[in-house]
Amino acid sequence: MQSMVELNSSHMESLVGAGPGEPDRSIWSDEKRRVILRIVTLVCGAMFILTGTWMLMPWFDGTATYVNPSAGPARPVWFPGYARPDARTLNTQQARAAKLARAHLEKAAGEPVDAYYRATVTDGGFSVHVKYVTGYDKAEEPVFIPGGHCTVVISKGWSVVEVLPGA
Repeated sequence: MQSMVELNSSHMESLVGAGPGEPDRSIWSDEKRRVILRIVTLVCGAMFILTGTWMLMPWFDGTATYVNPSAGPARPVWFPGYARPDARTLNTQQARAAKLARAHLEKAAGEPVDAYYRATVTDGGFSVHVKYVTGYDKAEEPVFIPGGHCTVVISKGWSVVEVLPGA
């Protein structure tokens, strides 16, 4: 009677083939292995491409699902968590921090600043990330450019500590 180790090794050889220098007793020929590998590779590649395309399409065709309720009729917000300083989506402290950041930036620029703001609480007060609107497209949606942002650091005493420019 064969031992369990011998049975397992003979069963494995029938599936994967023999070792080097031994005759191949595999139930799968090299051609079958290549065909199966090609099919698996093509199916996995197709799944990856279709899944990635499905997940990214809303961002490229302009149908992002984030909506800013303070903007009137449903208008998309391109950066989740960002809003105008007077938006109802901000709590009282976030709105105060965003308004202080806007006032500081407008004073420094000497003109109104068109931007979206995201205020987050830090140990020292607030960090207000500002994304500048560089224009509007034909559908009157805001246009942003890479590097068109800054961060305004606000202390707990509601004074601007520093403005960190974007890249």
